[in-house]
Amino acid sequence: MTNRRTAFWADASVRYIDLTLFDIPVRVRATPVAYAWDFGDGTTERTTSPGSRPRSVQDARIHHTYSEPGIVTVTLTTYYAGMYSVDGGPWLTIPGQAAVPSAPLELEVFRYHRFLVEEDCLDSPDSPDCSAPEG
Repeated sequence: MTNRRTAFWADASVRYIDLTLFDIPVRVRATPVAYAWDFGDGTTERTTSPGSRPRSVQDARIHHTYSEPGIVTVTLTTYYAGMYSVDGGPWLTIPGQAAVPSAPLELEVFRYHRFLVEEDCLDSPDSPDCSAPEG
């Protein structure tokens, strides 16, 4: 809703990839270290926290307030730091980070406002805010 917080969070689990190269077992560990949020309205934010599902939107660690109604496409890119182990040996650092985009999320933002009215819209459809909102 416009002028109201919208909460966001991501899955922040460490990922393991097991593979075999030339008959030698290799294990890769990818640890999320940063998150680049694009809220779809021209606003972006980079965090080191994935956030978490809040009890209430007021408690959201990662949130955004949309100012205009409409459909936006939210995207998230998670940055992973990597390490690998060959044949059960010590963990070795993989230089750099891997940027992994998540599937885009289409979100419809509604206009929010309230009016104090004496009648409900069923009895008085011409009362303020009883008609369909514009835009």
